[in-house]
Amino acid sequence: MTDVSSRLLRQPDDFWPVRDFLASLYPVSPAGTVWDVRRWDGSIWHSDVPGLAPERAARSRLWVTAGGRIVAAALSEGGRQIHPHVARGFADLLGEVVAWAEDAARAAGDDRTLLHLWDDDPTLHDLAMDRGYAETDRWEVIRSLNLAHAMLPSEPMPNGYTMRTTRAEHADHRAVADLLNAAFGRSFHLAADLANFTAMAPSFRRDLDLVAVAPDGTFAAYAAVCWDSYNRRGTFEPVCTHPDHRRRGLAKALMLEGMRRAQALGADVIDVGTGDADPANALYSSLPFDEVHRGRFWAKEL
Repeated sequence: MTDVSSRLLRQPDDFWPVRDFLASLYPVSPAGTVWDVRRWDGSIWHSDVPGLAPERAARSRLWVTAGGRIVAAALSEGGRQIHPHVARGFADLLGEVVAWAEDAARAAGDDRTLLHLWDDDPTLHDLAMDRGYAETDRWEVIRSLNLAHAMLPSEPMPNGYTMRTTRAEHADHRAVADLLNAAFGRSFHLAADLANFTAMAPSFRRDLDLVAVAPDGTFAAYAAVCWDSYNRRGTFEPVCTHPDHRRRGLAKALMLEGMRRAQALGADVIDVGTGDADPANALYSSLPFDEVHRGRFWAKEL
């Protein structure tokens, strides 16, 4: 076997090598098992201070060959979930990657770890069983659409609402942050986060960043399509509607327009992921996605 060693991530030098590694895994990996490039971009750029946060960096590690090629990675978003990534031909590293991530979680004081096991990933499922993980009642779904020959219906905006792309200005960054906080019941979204992500993340495209504007000029709904140029793939993230404007078809209209724009760019596929929230699943089920992949969280007490 090729000589492989592991090390912590180096910032900012590892940004593009890790991104390229993730992009190369996508077409040869089961659905849902690999971070899309948008998720990696967000880890670095979706912050008022760009760069991998210290708590995430401490839980992330790379496995590289003597020639410097990344062949495995443990990535983290700062929580209990472990995100192992292993290249083809290096499957024997999977146990080492998960074991290291569990040790990092213990060092951080966590009482348990989580793995997301997708239905199409029996290898990680078997490893989780061997390492003492147990199934929980939390689940997620990824829906995807092959855009090559998709016939996309039109969905008119409700009376008084207009659709447009966001603008590279503080007022729009602030309005999107306010909408995200209201829609998801949060308070941590900041205009500065959006400003940095939209200015620096390679997966961001202004022409795919869509909002519905209410009659009073406020943002009522948002649907962003992030772009993976390597795989010609679009990913919806995020999608949301302000509580005062729900059940009017706003998000559906934005998503259909996002699909059309991605198709016009030559995208092969577009997808969206969600957890077990009923409203989101009802919306996505009403759209012409033609593949559904399911997974469930498994937990291990430390």
